[in-house]
Parts: sequence; structure tokens; C-alpha cells
Amino acid sequence: IVNAFPITENAGKARGYGIEASFQARPVSGLRLGGSLTLLNADYTRYSPAPGVSYKGNHLNRAPRFSAALQGEYSFAAGSGEIMVGSAFRHRSKEFHSPDNAVIKSSPAYSITDFHVTWAPNPDFRLTAFVNNAFGEKYVTQTQQLEALGIAVFQAGERRTFGARLNVDF
Repeated sequence: IVNAFPITENAGKARGYGIEASFQARPVSGLRLGGSLTLLNADYTRYSPAPGVSYKGNHLNRAPRFSAALQGEYSFAAGSGEIMVGSAFRHRSKEFHSPDNAVIKSSPAYSITDFHVTWAPNPDFRLTAFVNNAFGEKYVTQTQQLEALGIAVFQAGERRTFGARLNVDF
């Protein structure tokens, strides 16, 4: 985005390589665990948007070098139904939002933790209470510099959210 107007252009050449791994496990009855890990190296190998400007070696937009997630849920019988208690954690390393890799157009690393409790008296009815971003992490999901106006705009990530959800299958 340049001066509040979206621009689409070819970016020359880029190179990306990495590794991703994930797992799911049920180590004991009622316990489900899962996780993922991503390591990424994605850089421009050739990108000159204007004479005298080169982004060669800069990191690709919105491609964090490291991200990870862990989740777990424990369920147990409650009368004729069940109760499930769970948590999810995710982390992203710093990422850039523009090919010039300017600090003002980047997001610092952040970690988010969510919790939930679900009551399911039968397979067709579930009532869930949840808190997302439980520790109130302040994070940025997008940045934009409006050079013509001399300002930077940041899109904040979701704040701590409490709620309830009812699912009925019919």
C-alpha cells in the first residue's frame, strides 16, 4: 500500500526455504495435545522498484522467521455428557509489512494464549465459555506509512475477549 492506495507490482525474485512440523497426540484417555513449529527464511534475491533502490536480501513481507503453536484439551464425564477444558498458545516472531523492511512498518514478536471450558450434555448441544488473548498481549497485525501525510497507521491485534458460544446441531 502506497499513500493509502493499493499497488500490485512484480517483486523481481525471491528465495524461500524452511521447515514445518506438527503433531497431535492422545497420551492418556481424555487428553488431546497438538502443536506446530515453523522455521522460515524467505528473502528477496532481486527487487529494484526504482532506479538506485534495491531490496535484495530483505525479508519477504508477512513471513515471520519463527512461529509456533501448542494446544491442549482435557475432557471428562459429567453426568450423561462431558466437560472439556482447553488452552491454546501461539507465537510469531517479528515480521515486516513492506519490502524495504523499515522498522516502523514491522510487527514485533508476540504470543497469545486462549482458554475455554465447554459443557456438552449430549452430542448435539455444546455451551462454551472462553477468553481469547487472556493475558492482554498488545500486538500489531499490519502497518502502513502514509508518506504523503507524514503518518504511520497501525492495525492492532484483537484485545482480550471474553465470551460464550452455544452450538446446537440439528
